[in-house]
Amino acid sequence: RRVAGAFGDRGVRNLFLANAVLVGPRQRPRLHGWYQEMLAALDWPGIAGVEPPPLYVTQTPLVNAGAVGFERPIIVLNSSLLELLSAEEQQFILAHELGHVMSGHVTYRTIALIILTVGVTNLPFLAGLALLPFQLALLEWYRKAELSCDRAGLLGVQRPRVAYKTFME
Repeated sequence: RRVAGAFGDRGVRNLFLANAVLVGPRQRPRLHGWYQEMLAALDWPGIAGVEPPPLYVTQTPLVNAGAVGFERPIIVLNSSLLELLSAEEQQFILAHELGHVMSGHVTYRTIALIILTVGVTNLPFLAGLALLPFQLALLEWYRKAELSCDRAGLLGVQRPRVAYKTFME
């Protein structure tokens, strides 16, 4: 909660959306359509009164995607990811990231990303050493969360070969 309080949703949005574009019917309409398909495949409308997280594309050469935030999560896809993956593989990634939101991983995942981005290397040695068990536990949880959301991606696309190919790209 202290990490969330220090950064807040606004700070996280500024950190991840500095050069991002909101995906919608007019901005990247195909990606928007696939996003709507993955929302339906994972039964998002079944969650009463909850708006789906906004989807953004950010311009960066790093191949990555993420669901981040605290109170109101967002999904961010890097532009290089979209250039590298096929349409079905992009749908797998969308369903994977939706899995993080639907599973409630976003707060802890955001804290893990902040810790990995800012790092404990900026702290004095003893403070970094004291936080090492926390960091290791958070990284172990992070990997397990990734595995469970890989299943969500598979549920979204319903094709194991697409999931395999996404991991191989």
